[in-house]
Amino acid sequence: MTRVSDRFQIIFGIVFWAVLIGIVFAAQDGCNQRPSSNGRRTITVNRPKVHQAATFRKHEQAGTHYYSKGDYSEAVANQRRAVKASPDDSRAQYNLACYLCLNGEIDEALEALETSVNLDVHYASYALTDDDFERIEDDPAFLTITIGGTGNSALKKKNYSTAYRSFVKLTDQVPLRLIHPDQLFQMSCAAASAKKLDDAISWLEEAIERDLSIARRAVEDTRLEKLKNNTRFFETVSPAFRESKVEESCEESRCDEKDGSISY
Repeated sequence: MTRVSDRFQIIFGIVFWAVLIGIVFAAQDGCNQRPSSNGRRTITVNRPKVHQAATFRKHEQAGTHYYSKGDYSEAVANQRRAVKASPDDSRAQYNLACYLCLNGEIDEALEALETSVNLDVHYASYALTDDDFERIEDDPAFLTITIGGTGNSALKKKNYSTAYRSFVKLTDQVPLRLIHPDQLFQMSCAAASAKKLDDAISWLEEAIERDLSIARRAVEDTRLEKLKNNTRFFETVSPAFRESKVEESCEESRCDEKDGSISY
């Protein structure tokens, strides 16, 4: 009986500790569980995330409240706190852009709107019809973010015809000189891929004229392959490419101080 009792105590001890360790690991796994279909967490061990979500909801609701009352300053203050709690929330960024615009903080509004569109391109089309952006609806930066953002999204998906149409719409409303060179380069890539070579060259020429470094990118980018047999392409790219190379070499302190020649 003594031996049996000893064995029982040993087995009981092993089982007890195994169960205890299992409970501890289960609790740790529960920290990273996502909400269930009804929106409730099965385990609420992960207090920091729960607190962050509660903070987000609290300030976003407050922002909406003050927005509906026409108190845009308070709406901005609360929405900024919501965005800080969840910076990758595209809707929160969009709402912040709306409140900022209504509060007269245009540069910050454009920045928040661009972030929102980059997170979810659907907000580009929302913004174009949103009365909250009425005061900047003709602003080149606003049009570039919205119309250009739609084109950029299509370009990433290799839907070149859709991207090209968006960019044509952008150029109908914004002069080329007011469109950023990087954006013009993307537009040129879309046009070349859509076999709209005249526009591709024109947009590329404007981009390179204002930023010589784009010449190197044009030479290396495979999306411009259809342009590379075009005489205008080499007339545009070659001189700019050489000049860009000289500038780059000088910046690296390999330029002779006396006559500006490059030492290799």
